[in-house]
Amino acid sequence: MIIKTRSVRQLAKDSGLNEELIERNIDALCEFTWRIAKRERKYCNNKVRGWVMSADIVKPPLLDLLKTEDEEEKDYL
Repeated sequence: MIIKTRSVRQLAKDSGLNEELIERNIDALCEFTWRIAKRERKYCNNKVRGWVMSADIVKPPLLDLLKTEDEEEKDYL
């Protein structure tokens, strides 16, 4: 998985961090972003695996399954 420094900078700017803080901690921000992406990917893989291995006769569409998880997460935040 590749995390681009430019994307991390833009994400940090969008979240309201000032430029000096971003420059000072860019390595830590990149590592943090990489860990979050890795965790999210693992979570989605497990959801898809559970959906595939499910013995249910009628399964919801896969994209709907992942979409409902995103909506539940937004409600939590």
